[in-house]
Amino acid sequence: MTGERILQTALKGIKRTADKGQCRLTESRSTELNVDEGVVKLLRTTVNSSLMLQAIRSGKKGTHLINKTDFSSIKEAVEAVMLSADSAPADPAHDFAHCPNKRSLIKGPQQPDMDQMHNRLTELLADIRERYPLVRVREATMEHMQQNDRLVNSSGVDLSSCTGVYRFTVLFLAKQNTKTSSFNYCGCSLPDLSDRLINKGMLQLQFRQVQDQLNCGHLKGKFAGDILMSPGCLVSFIYDYMDSYLCDRSMISGTSLLRDKLGQNVAAQDFSLESSPVSRHFCETEWFNSDGFVQKGCRLIEDGVLKNFSLSLYGANKTGHKRSPNFSPFYIVKPGDASFDDMVRSVKRGLLLMRFSGGMPSVNGDFSGVAKNCYYIENGKIKFPVTETMVSGNLLKMFQNIRSISRERINSGSWLLPWMVFSGLTISGK
Repeated sequence: MTGERILQTALKGIKRTADKGQCRLTESRSTELNVDEGVVKLLRTTVNSSLMLQAIRSGKKGTHLINKTDFSSIKEAVEAVMLSADSAPADPAHDFAHCPNKRSLIKGPQQPDMDQMHNRLTELLADIRERYPLVRVREATMEHMQQNDRLVNSSGVDLSSCTGVYRFTVLFLAKQNTKTSSFNYCGCSLPDLSDRLINKGMLQLQFRQVQDQLNCGHLKGKFAGDILMSPGCLVSFIYDYMDSYLCDRSMISGTSLLRDKLGQNVAAQDFSLESSPVSRHFCETEWFNSDGFVQKGCRLIEDGVLKNFSLSLYGANKTGHKRSPNFSPFYIVKPGDASFDDMVRSVKRGLLLMRFSGGMPSVNGDFSGVAKNCYYIENGKIKFPVTETMVSGNLLKMFQNIRSISRERINSGSWLLPWMVFSGLTISGK
């Protein structure tokens, strides 16, 4: 069946017995080249299709996902989603977008350029051999993803998008004689393949660093210091911040420490954060969300003041706050006025933190974890790479204690973030 027939058959079946229904059909085609142990070895194409059915009856919501879309499978799925709804607890907060809206979007390259994909990967391997002879690429992937996504519901919403994007990831280490560094990785999304891969993200910096990290030192004892955090590390802390304070989970449960802070100062004055899955900066996009709304940019924190939560329609109905223009993790942090060198010089004692491995913060925001691919800074100078080092602090206080923000930002294709210096974190060595 065609996509139109699939969606209309499923929605018609749901509407027979449900108060409200929604169906989303996603069809994707991935064309992928892989590098294994420094050699381009594998080409594969995968095609996936999924149909998400949702139904609300008497305030009870059911969800059912299938990847077979013949008539018989859809009929069984309709029965399954109604059983799912009937077995769920009633909750009047469940809802879908209810204003009729028919719109579509086409964005990005719809077909892969296979020759250029191969050329860029081969070129990257040659660049690494020439410039960074100690670096060993364990795995690398160049993927073209084309996706057709369409959502319809019983209130007349009909949204569709056709998107295409290139995605690149590389896993690497350094090796010299018997010495081996720890692993590092880089990934980004690209609107096209017009530039050499080695110029993307922080790849050149990371290749230089991983060679340095063949000879790591150790810190002793524990001290309170500064953390100069890379954009790639910063994004993971922003994810935790959002989940702990601004999103559905923490707001509905009442555990968010910022639930009553709308319009108040919650972070350093220089810190401004927005989410924009439709930004011109990004080649990735989430044009519409699972509630059936076209997404818009949203200012979350502006000059340290909390402007918006990041709530779905359900989250808004449960908490009494307004629905967010989007609830997607496409984060943009406003640049500052500091250079990277100035930021290093400002650190009396601390770390240059490239990666962090830790669990979710506790309810009060406390966190701890292992500093990865990091350097010791003392008296404004990067001294040496370190290993077996822990970092701990409080997530809420950390964003209140931002000391500087860089002019330079890194664009991953789905986030745009600067370097930042945080003060007052606890650094623990052996």
